[in-house]
Amino acid sequence: MGFHWRIWRTLYTMFSIISIFVTTLLLSYLVYRGNTILLFSAFCTVVLVLLGEGSAADLVKHIQILLYALSKYFVLYFPIFLLGAVFGNLLKKSGYGKVIAYWLVEKVGRDQAVLSTVLLCATLTYSGVSLFVITFVVYPVIKPLFQCANLPKRLIPAAIAFGSFTFTMTAFPGSSSVVNVMPTGFFHTDAYAASVLGIVCGSAMFVIGMAWFNYRIKQADLLQEGYLEGFVFEEQELIDRNDPFIVAILPLIIIIAAGLLLPACFEITPDCDYLNKRQYSLSDINTFADNIYIAIGLLAGIGTIIISNYRNLDDIKRVINKGAEFSLVPIVSTASVMGYGAVVAAVPAFSALKSVIASWSLDSPILSASLASIVFSSCSGSASMGMSMILANIGDFLYKAAVSLGTDPEILHRITSMSVGIFDSLPSNGAIISIMAVTSLTFRESYKDMFVTTVLVPLAVVISAITFCLVI
Repeated sequence: MGFHWRIWRTLYTMFSIISIFVTTLLLSYLVYRGNTILLFSAFCTVVLVLLGEGSAADLVKHIQILLYALSKYFVLYFPIFLLGAVFGNLLKKSGYGKVIAYWLVEKVGRDQAVLSTVLLCATLTYSGVSLFVITFVVYPVIKPLFQCANLPKRLIPAAIAFGSFTFTMTAFPGSSSVVNVMPTGFFHTDAYAASVLGIVCGSAMFVIGMAWFNYRIKQADLLQEGYLEGFVFEEQELIDRNDPFIVAILPLIIIIAAGLLLPACFEITPDCDYLNKRQYSLSDINTFADNIYIAIGLLAGIGTIIISNYRNLDDIKRVINKGAEFSLVPIVSTASVMGYGAVVAAVPAFSALKSVIASWSLDSPILSASLASIVFSSCSGSASMGMSMILANIGDFLYKAAVSLGTDPEILHRITSMSVGIFDSLPSNGAIISIMAVTSLTFRESYKDMFVTTVLVPLAVVISAITFCLVI
């Protein structure tokens, strides 16, 4: 009887673990088909709980977890979504986006719109600008770039994601991204860990990704596919702008400078006693303080645009209001994804999954870390949340195993960072949904190129890196 019970319990645990992947893939599929994440994050929560437990009480509990995590994310990140959307709309309406675009056309070349986009996003990411802000900031520049080059608009989301979420976020040493900084405390490394490996892998991602974009552009040329069907670009709109380039680029420089200098020069240490009160339990003062630096930079950029281009803005109030309204869909969509990720982390099946991962053979800590990174980030729909799960549950275990087996902790750091950024780019990822919302495109139109450049390319590079590390 005991033997049969153990078999049944093992099969039930396996089914519960599989249900996590099934519901995550279901959510990605539903979003890909154009369904709103706002509704179907709750739907997939219900499916996940029913497959794992089926209790009405548990269902109510996990719906509460979904709503709590959604609300917490909204509280923490709404200011930067709000200000990012306002900044982007001001950059567009002021014409500064077109001025920067025309400068790039002159300096880089009309045919290098994708390269300009990737490098612009990479620069902002490496400088510490939030991934959720970048799309708002760069789209007013990228749109006229693609129009001028007459390249398919459907390539814009992939170009933004490739420049923001791949080589600069996970591979290049020194990046201030969360997934590069978080492992330092657990693996006793720094942000420049395994610099040579990071530079080689990051460069490989960049070269392969750009090769794919060039291939897709040639395909579009053969099919005579332009920016949009029936679109005619009026180049005179760019040429007629008389604003100096330095004035147009100044708001972006201010945002970058704020991200780099404010945290180094000023430390925000507010009175946190009020957080102990129940009504403020959604707050996370450390995260919110970090976002304040970004918000200050955005406010400075907004003020710069308004002051320097006041006469060209027909109705500043209307422009600001429109930008503020546009911030709601991206922030609520992203918060919904984070809510679902919190539910995944709370179900009993996830504890079983963590136990399975922790019990894997650690003859190769870097291989175990990579597999764990892929599993956690794909289940949670977020690289940062996946990294948090890895470090909190098996971080110390991986570090001790690496030290005992003679594996360089810096290699462990770099492989983990690169691996966690592979399957976080599924359609259920909040940043991906935000890109689609800002560019007004659908997953059916744009996700193929995004999947290749942000999932398959990093996957191939990480497999090659692990193979190299295991052989030498």
